[in-house]
Amino acid sequence: MSADDLRDMFAYIKTLPMITGKVCDHELNFPYSIRRGVGLRRLVFVDGKPLPEARGKSERWLRGRYLVEGPAHCAKCHSPRNAMGAIVDGKRFSGGLDPEGKGYFPNITPDERGIGYWSVNEIANYLKNGVSPIGIKAGDDMKEVIANTSQLSDED
Repeated sequence: MSADDLRDMFAYIKTLPMITGKVCDHELNFPYSIRRGVGLRRLVFVDGKPLPEARGKSERWLRGRYLVEGPAHCAKCHSPRNAMGAIVDGKRFSGGLDPEGKGYFPNITPDERGIGYWSVNEIANYLKNGVSPIGIKAGDDMKEVIANTSQLSDED
């Protein structure tokens, strides 16, 4: 995300009322329960580099890419993971198991195995209303995502 968007998000969060109570302990399985292990994993799998330049793409395409790769971080759910929890090379957006064991996140690649047959309007309608082109309503985690994407402007 851009530095300006991160600052705006932080400023917004600071306007929200404080919630009292105790934060629940994390329930992570080994080796993720070891804090230093998380840091080592980040050293191996997170390079901190911005997205590569996309020459010849429209402003609309670039904005969509920014939303998908940044604030929405769609690949985090819709991609398979290796044993260390990193997205499998070459499989980004191709669907993956829910790490909580509740099901499967579908393939959202733009090919025939993903949502390539959906029109731009069908994708926009799904992200606005949570209903797929064949009438299936978003559920579980995606229902929460739709609660947020439904707040986006029509342009986004």
